[in-house]
Amino acid sequence: MKRLLDPDALRPLLAAGVTVLDARAPEEFDRGHLRNAINLPVASPGVGTRAGWALSPDEQIVVVAAEPRGAQRMISALQAVGFWHLAGFALADLEAWRAAGLDTAESGSWDLDRVAAGLQDHIVELVDVREPSEWARGHVPGSHHVPLHRMRDIESVPTAADGRTTAVACAAGARAAFAASLLRRAGHDDVVRVTGGGVPDLGARGLELQSGRD
Repeated sequence: MKRLLDPDALRPLLAAGVTVLDARAPEEFDRGHLRNAINLPVASPGVGTRAGWALSPDEQIVVVAAEPRGAQRMISALQAVGFWHLAGFALADLEAWRAAGLDTAESGSWDLDRVAAGLQDHIVELVDVREPSEWARGHVPGSHHVPLHRMRDIESVPTAADGRTTAVACAAGARAAFAASLLRRAGHDDVVRVTGGGVPDLGARGLELQSGRD
């Protein structure tokens, strides 16, 4: 088991630019996390593979989890795909982090009705992280397509126009949290994950979906 990192041990690692991989559920992550952390719930299918799509094995990583067992599951999944530069793990404790002066943040989510209304009012830019076959079956015209296996390309997504919110969606919501946190880490402001469903459900909310790969 990797060493448990208290706030004092985290401080120099964060200052040095360590990658924080937060293994908690998206709802817990949204309520408060270390700034620029990546939210990859340990319950996600193929969690190690997904980490490999976004991160380099050369990066030094700190795992954050709700409890030690979750941290160990994430560490084992990372090591299984070749991530060995693991500095340790921290148990999520927003109050202790803030008391120690560590930089924290909160994040948000929008339900499908709010996203649909925002798209119709042209105040939302949609990032679709589904796979190409899902995209081809129906997508929102003008949305940005960044499949989950191309998460290292997330920085190619243009910054939303002034005043617009970037909403990140998949088919059901599980992948959106991961991609949304990567966008925030890349410097995008006002990024939300879509909850309660995904892109296929927007067709029932007054949006016409376009088929095909273009």
